[in-house]
Amino acid sequence: MVINTLKDKSVLVTGGTRGLGKAIGLEFARVGAKVFLTHKWNSVRESDLVTEFLIQDLPPPYVIESDVSDPEAIRALMAAIKENVGSIDVVISNVSFAKIISDIWDYKRSSFELSLQYSTWPFVDLLQAAHAVTGLFPRYAISISSQAADSYY
Repeated sequence: MVINTLKDKSVLVTGGTRGLGKAIGLEFARVGAKVFLTHKWNSVRESDLVTEFLIQDLPPPYVIESDVSDPEAIRALMAAIKENVGSIDVVISNVSFAKIISDIWDYKRSSFELSLQYSTWPFVDLLQAAHAVTGLFPRYAISISSQAADSYY
């Protein structure tokens, strides 16, 4: 991606209020994107997060509490985005799940199925809801799994 193409684009980062998700949100704000960050169950004080962006002279993010494993919550999230900016250009799903293993023999079918259940379907739901609510699919869509800013899968 050319950085200049992200200026004034709308970016959704799920799980975007801590760790890697927050770091991604900050970087998108640095290049001029309108950033939407989700969290669930009051995992962040919105004012603290907004202050962190403002201290770095970045536009404040839109912070939305949303359980992106719930299809109805995803549709409400997309409706909020549509109300604010019309559509979403980039989706970063940072709430994926990957079983951590030391080698391939530790990987079990149930771990693979859980990875699909907790990662793939919410990601697909996000993209389908974006289209259903705004009439457009995001231009870019990435699904990642992390434990912190330095660990990802």
